[in-house]
Amino acid sequence: MTEKTSESYLKGVIEPKVDTIATDTTTDIPATITTLQGDITDIKTVTDVIPDAGAMTSIAKEATLGSPIDTDIATDIANVGMTASSIRESTGFWIKNAKKCTGNGDTKISLFTVIGAVRIHEIVGTITTVTNATTFQKVGIILYEATPTTVELTDITTGVDCSSTVAGSLLIRTGVTGATMALEHLKADICRVTETKFDGGNYGLVVLPRAGVATNIQVEFTGDANTDVDILWGIRYTPLTTTSEIQPVI
Repeated sequence: MTEKTSESYLKGVIEPKVDTIATDTTTDIPATITTLQGDITDIKTVTDVIPDAGAMTSIAKEATLGSPIDTDIATDIANVGMTASSIRESTGFWIKNAKKCTGNGDTKISLFTVIGAVRIHEIVGTITTVTNATTFQKVGIILYEATPTTVELTDITTGVDCSSTVAGSLLIRTGVTGATMALEHLKADICRVTETKFDGGNYGLVVLPRAGVATNIQVEFTGDANTDVDILWGIRYTPLTTTSEIQPVI
């Protein structure tokens, strides 16, 4: 390489690169550092007001209460210091089952299966459809297991006469005649009021199924060949053990 060529190369290639580096180190890099320092200051302004880990845990816990996207009610219950059993004891569970009452003569229809010990607070039947109720007599509710053993949940000696009932009428377990109470027919042909004393001071009725044997709550009645009444039955109950429940008989 000649001296002239070397000089040209130095001026044409090397010197511009040196000038660029000089510009970067004296202008661009310091400006970038200044920008970064400003960003760091902004971040610090935010992070300085963030609570410590313990406080964040409390905030997260409070945020779960009543959250629209939280579908786990058990989580909400735990967060407010309540247990599922405490709510269960105060309100009970409602279980419902719709059944058609048809049958010529004395008839029993299973409504619910009792699993484990439960406390029953209410039994209500809502008559939803009446196709024929010319003969719908001696209606009562029993606890039945296959030995067979029958325990009256309402009086079935005479039962209640629901002949000529109408849709919208109610069958309610009421009264305070010991373990067996009356089943009252509130016919919806006029407005009516009744006083229920089922709970007897909120104690309810403790029901214990036979161990190892299916034990059902049944409706018992006397009908004829044309009897056809649809009833939506509901029971409010409290489980007395962790495995107790009442299930509808399908």
